Amino acid sequence: MVDVLPAQLHNLRAKLPAEAPVRLPQRNSAALGVPDGSYDQALVFFLLHEQPEAVRRDTLAEVVRAVKPGGNIVIVDYH
Repeated sequence: MVDVLPAQLHNLRAKLPAEAPVRLPQRNSAALGVPDGSYDQALVFFLLHEQPEAVRRDTLAEVVRAVKPGGNIVIVDYH
């Protein structure tokens, strides 16, 4: 999981088993700072409606860039 807010990452870590193979980096969704194709899949969950249109576009471009060709992107949002 990636989130810009440390509190969200902390809350999730507290809910996971200590041995869960999960990384929880703090990142800006519009500038992930990861190499192209770093992920097999991505879930964008109730984020886009919170962002201004320009940031929303940057976020979607970053997700497409960060997911490997042929990977899966799932977007769950209000709009």
